[in-house]
Amino acid sequence: MKIACQAALIGVLYSGAAAAQLASEFYSGKQIDMFVGTPTGGGYDQYGRLLGRHMSRHIPGAPQILIKNMPAGGGRQAINHVYNIAPADGTAIGITIRNIPFDPLFGETATKSDALKLNLARQPQQRDPRLRVLAYLAVPHDR
Repeated sequence: MKIACQAALIGVLYSGAAAAQLASEFYSGKQIDMFVGTPTGGGYDQYGRLLGRHMSRHIPGAPQILIKNMPAGGGRQAINHVYNIAPADGTAIGITIRNIPFDPLFGETATKSDALKLNLARQPQQRDPRLRVLAYLAVPHDR
């Protein structure tokens, strides 16, 4: 879990406006929206809620993390929102099904993002397959 938090923080802390000032100053009193591309109660949702519950402690300024489920389009709505609408300043993170960020590379037109312009942090594999959740955290860094 600690490795997943640290990997996610790399994308969060080195994006957009957050890089221009101290992370503790930027995130102090702020809220990070975590957009989950699946319905409430599923595996990706549980992963997001678990990560969100503990991730705030590892971000300077301890911002509040709010989970927002956007299950439409098989998770594509969430990644489209994070990439095209949400601020690209480190206050929006997307958790989506593992193949969604790469859809455009394979000709899928419903996903409106560029995987090369996303900071992708993949959860490390767990030894116990019951704990394995394949998800990507997506943080846009340059549009």
